[in-house]
Amino acid sequence: MQVMRHLVLITSLMLFLATAAGLGWGGCQAQREPSRKEMLMQAEKDLQRGNYHRALTTLSRLMKDDPHNAQLHLDMAWVYLYTNQTEKAIQEVQRVQEQEPQNKGIYHIRGAIYQALGEHVDALDDYNTALKYDINNPDLHGRVAEVFMALNEPEAALREYDVALRLQPEAGKYEFGRCMAYRRLQQNDKAIAACENALQLTPAEAEKAQIQEVIENMKLLDALQDEKPASEEKVEATPPRSETR
Repeated sequence: MQVMRHLVLITSLMLFLATAAGLGWGGCQAQREPSRKEMLMQAEKDLQRGNYHRALTTLSRLMKDDPHNAQLHLDMAWVYLYTNQTEKAIQEVQRVQEQEPQNKGIYHIRGAIYQALGEHVDALDDYNTALKYDINNPDLHGRVAEVFMALNEPEAALREYDVALRLQPEAGKYEFGRCMAYRRLQQNDKAIAACENALQLTPAEAEKAQIQEVIENMKLLDALQDEKPASEEKVEATPPRSETR
């Protein structure tokens, strides 16, 4: 009977140890290596959040096992562009062009590279082509608006910012873009309203401070313009002096 009890205890202990090994001590699930798909998704999230170093590290790991993956090269190009390594970004896009010349993702990133280089007409051509395949992409519409602003076409920029904002209503950067377009058009009331909306949608304190400064400058300009007619009236009311020789 005593032997049987010992066998039961030993068996129970072995089962417990096996379970603990599978779950980790304390009942926590053991860490597993993420799949390639999960790693790529995480890299793209890091890219969107501005965690460029982490994104580059993950993409480089994936690239070792899959050097001809076009999506990896395109994502690498975005990382390089955002970290001001334009030449490397161009090289990544060229690799995709050689491997998959019909890849639709080329146009978006290549347009962004042209834009960074100040080649606005070429950027606009690529963005418009990209929009044919991805018409509901707010980033594309926002970038087209930026190009129109660079080309001094604020009315066209406003149309694109409006579309971007409809597609992504929580994006304060598009409201701020509208603010700057209205400012360029000298429609300060609309510019101030758009900037105040952008202020509500912008979480970063540094960006909030920038927007607030723009609002204050526009209000100051309005105040100066309101004072100007009164000063002009005083000047006109002053009779001309007679010249004496």
